[in-house]
Amino acid sequence: MVDLQIQVEQQKLLDGMKRFAKQTGQALKEVYKDQMRLASNSLVKAFPPRTMGQGRKAIMTDLSNLFIEQPGSFIESAIAVQGQPTQTIFKTRQGAVYGIDSADYNQSGDHAAMAARHKRFRLPSTGRVTKAGALTRDIGRWKFIQRQVVPAGAVKRYARAKVFKRLGMMKSGWILPRGAGIQTKAARWVFEAQAHVGVRSEYIDRMDTNASGFLQLQNRVPYAGRHVGLVRIEVQKRQRDLKRYAGLRLKKQVEKFNRG
Repeated sequence: MVDLQIQVEQQKLLDGMKRFAKQTGQALKEVYKDQMRLASNSLVKAFPPRTMGQGRKAIMTDLSNLFIEQPGSFIESAIAVQGQPTQTIFKTRQGAVYGIDSADYNQSGDHAAMAARHKRFRLPSTGRVTKAGALTRDIGRWKFIQRQVVPAGAVKRYARAKVFKRLGMMKSGWILPRGAGIQTKAARWVFEAQAHVGVRSEYIDRMDTNASGFLQLQNRVPYAGRHVGLVRIEVQKRQRDLKRYAGLRLKKQVEKFNRG
């Protein structure tokens, strides 16, 4: 994640931490680590989805663009259409005729077939699903379905078995590793996402006891960079909080001095 403005703000933040450490008598590295802990907690909360329910709703919306559950009103299906053996047709009680490519007729709701389609239409740049395969085309007197046809209830079963476990992956990319010596507070489902997908944040400690060097935390989820503005906001928030804490500390010292 490269952003010149963030680099400038980070330098301002480092300068602020140096002043704060000097004012409070704390070691700069401890101030740095504490600010990183606060930033980690905040970014986990700020990155989408905000809630588990919101995330599951987005997942089900994506899956609706990939799959259609076979309605009970379908009374006939034929694996071979005259002259077009690679297509399947359905006829409703109302007489409407629908067709799909036979390869997209997943009669058993097989998860491997559903996962293959999900992977095909999932955009690596966003993690979301393209709507390219969700349309229905009119061909003569029948409609051509471009989604995969699955049994009733198959979409939710697939989501629970394969997709919901990944929910919170982008949030989990901000969780500090155990070796950092500081911990991130996050909801259980976010920690579970990290365990399931195996994505870890990149944490680098190159700061010595004399406060030379730096600490770094970076989200390694490929599409986390789309939300770089949230990182910029958090860096600025750390600056404001340091100034506020320093001001409060100075005020308490003055009050203590005045009381004698």
